[in-house]
Amino acid sequence: MAELGDMASSAKDATFESAFSISKAGASVTKGNDGDDKQMTVARNMTAGAPPLTDVVLLDEKKKPAMTSTVTVRRLPTGELQYDERLKWLGSDATQQVAQIPRLREAIKAILPDRLKGSKATVDRVAMGLTKSMMHTALGPPYPLLFDFMVNPDAAKLRASGTIMNIIDSELKADVPEMNEIERAAGSRALISFADPKKMAGPGSDPTSLLGGTLPKGSDGKGSGGNNVSMTALLFEVAFPGKVVATNGLVDPVSGHVYWSLYAMAAGLGEVDLHLVVRP
Repeated sequence: MAELGDMASSAKDATFESAFSISKAGASVTKGNDGDDKQMTVARNMTAGAPPLTDVVLLDEKKKPAMTSTVTVRRLPTGELQYDERLKWLGSDATQQVAQIPRLREAIKAILPDRLKGSKATVDRVAMGLTKSMMHTALGPPYPLLFDFMVNPDAAKLRASGTIMNIIDSELKADVPEMNEIERAAGSRALISFADPKKMAGPGSDPTSLLGGTLPKGSDGKGSGGNNVSMTALLFEVAFPGKVVATNGLVDPVSGHVYWSLYAMAAGLGEVDLHLVVRP
């Protein structure tokens, strides 16, 4: 499901025809409204082994492809079914922009042991890894906290802090193996303040400036302009017969379906993979 709402600067003028190109092969489309927000649902029925289906394309303000969605379903040798959906941004990779935010790089340098402070390569690795992981916490998938940060920042920061703490510890362990456990724990506590997008962007900044004030650029290399497609809300939901074996999504305890929620901007950080394995 896609939603054009208040997050887009031209939401009142935007239409799904101007924002999406939907292939009619294997999909049905329904449109509606939820209050002031416009919603569109694309329903697919896929069989295991069918060719990959690229049926949903997000368009920029010039109606050029900005993001594609390709889905495959296959049966594994074990008899289990595997669903994979890949979201690919066709413009610039926004991770590079955020990883260069001085406040983040200075904080990383500060937590490194003296023997590693002069290593630009180490700072680069940590900045890139933390940038992508922390921003997916804000933008999704599996669930974006960005809007929560805007309307209830204190609660959102508390909710995100545990996730961010684990992310920081994992990134430091992978990118700076020279740090011992005590150094890594101290570094994680020092960097946890970046769980707040306002802290990353700087004083007086809006949380939507997570990308250093620059949104992912479209396929023509220019900004998204008035039709801010990067802030389109997307929801992917999979219904299936069987039991979940593995997924990077969330399970709805009522329906049993698996879902992923995100803003399209998340694909500007690199390809997004939605993954599910079920046992029929």
